[in-house]
Amino acid sequence: MSLWFETNGVTIKCEYEKAVQIQQKKLSQAETATLRHNQILTLYHQTNPEEFYRFIFYDRFLDPQA
Repeated sequence: MSLWFETNGVTIKCEYEKAVQIQQKKLSQAETATLRHNQILTLYHQTNPEEFYRFIFYDRFLDPQA
């Protein structure tokens, strides 16, 4: 997985077949997508699809003290 920070957002590129999922869409190898605020991002293990990490993408600074 590769990430690029641009002025209009963050672009993600999948390095392995179906290793990255954004919301319900799995990305193909070499496919790119622009991340949007509050999207669910799932990163799968290269050889074991049962193992994964899941994040919520935030493009804003959220201060818990505010």
